[in-house]
Amino acid sequence: MVLRFSWIVGVFGMMAAIISGGEAIASLDKNPKATPQPGQLPEGFYHYGEARERQQVGATYLLLTVEQRGIHGMIYQPNSSYHCFTATLHPDHLALLMVDRTTDDRFTYAIPRVAQTLVASTQTTKPSLALVGYHPIDPVTPEDQNLLMECNPARRLTPEG
Repeated sequence: MVLRFSWIVGVFGMMAAIISGGEAIASLDKNPKATPQPGQLPEGFYHYGEARERQQVGATYLLLTVEQRGIHGMIYQPNSSYHCFTATLHPDHLALLMVDRTTDDRFTYAIPRVAQTLVASTQTTKPSLALVGYHPIDPVTPEDQNLLMECNPARRLTPEG
């Protein structure tokens, strides 16, 4: 009974602190930034590889961009061909719909994701896809972004000159 009473007092104490400090907390950031929901990534460029270093022969790499209209990118191996894809992010995998550039055939591929747990932290970190067998490669360079333009859906729709 004493334990239950002290727990209730503690909860009411926390609520009172939140209510009384609510105005100060609310005024800290007048222009809050949109934060991604669990399972989503913020817009931007991402580079992942089976190898931790760039351009390792035999390793597979993913270059992708997250935009308001969706996720698209390319999967490639150095000194080899590549396939463009659109992707859908699921809690347990990244689903790729790949397009063969020469035949326009389409096929699917899924890359499993590691289950992530949220941990409280004061540091800001870039969200990760947490792809099984793939490592983030930072930073995404201008050369990476130019390479990714080969698979930009908007570019594919424009006539070549």
